[in-house]
Amino acid sequence: LVAVMIVALIVAIWWRGGINPAQIPFPEPKDVDTSQLFAALSVMFWCFVGLEAFAHLASEFKRPERDFPRALMIGLLLAGTVYWGCTVVVLHFRAFGTEMAAAASLPNIVVRLFGVQALWVACVIGYLACFASLNIYIQ
Repeated sequence: LVAVMIVALIVAIWWRGGINPAQIPFPEPKDVDTSQLFAALSVMFWCFVGLEAFAHLASEFKRPERDFPRALMIGLLLAGTVYWGCTVVVLHFRAFGTEMAAAASLPNIVVRLFGVQALWVACVIGYLACFASLNIYIQ
């Protein structure tokens, strides 16, 4: 349910923001600061390392030898798609740089597109996403 809400929020931002895949403003390779690129990749790596918390749940599957790899691949593809979708949104709305804290990017975009009253929805989704990951670790 939490994953569905996250994907729904990203889809709503894409829809309301009028983002067209042909218009994605990717930077030129020469403009990419590799030190920052590797810093971002390391954060993504550590997010995926959290999969080890998921591994002990393999016994909960009816056929773990078949179902666990499928669930793992679907999870990786979904997470990668969410990362990519958020990256496109941040680039499209230019919600980055010294004038905006990284943690304020998506909330700022939500306010711009849906108004300040919709911010609580994004905050609840963010809270539930954090709670879900803590819940998996506790289990």
